[in-house]
Amino acid sequence: MKWVPEESTRDLPERIRTYFVEEASHLLYDLENHTQQIVLVPIDNPPVHQRQKRRSETCGNPEWYSQLHRNILHFRRNWTKKALSRIINGLDKKLDITNTRYTFDTLFRSVILDRLVQGYQEEDVLIPHNQEVKEYFEAELGYFKAKNPALKTSKNLESVPF
Repeated sequence: MKWVPEESTRDLPERIRTYFVEEASHLLYDLENHTQQIVLVPIDNPPVHQRQKRRSETCGNPEWYSQLHRNILHFRRNWTKKALSRIINGLDKKLDITNTRYTFDTLFRSVILDRLVQGYQEEDVLIPHNQEVKEYFEAELGYFKAKNPALKTSKNLESVPF
């Protein structure tokens, strides 16, 4: 059976699914630890005694989240957290066009697959691809050849930009 991100991670071999769970855990941790904080600070020369203004003290969203938020209409943080939690707990469901509740599961399975197979950059640190996952999708499922027929050898795959 050819696995695609529209299918549940439960359909993957356990050793490959483990990498998906680890990456989902990393993304969820990253998202939960990069939140916007609002603090009240005093105003210089306030017109009314004890007046304060709000100021954002933020770590900023993770870059991967910001990119998705810019590119996807109605992208929501709580849906992201729920989808990642379902992947971590093995409760993610395959895509069903009649029920859009699990659309984010598919989105994040796709994001995680790309991160594991191609690698990524995080805070100026290059995170390489996962060789075991890359070999599984290349050999067993033809992942690279299906996405881009011009990529034929693993030598060419090393130079794919991400």
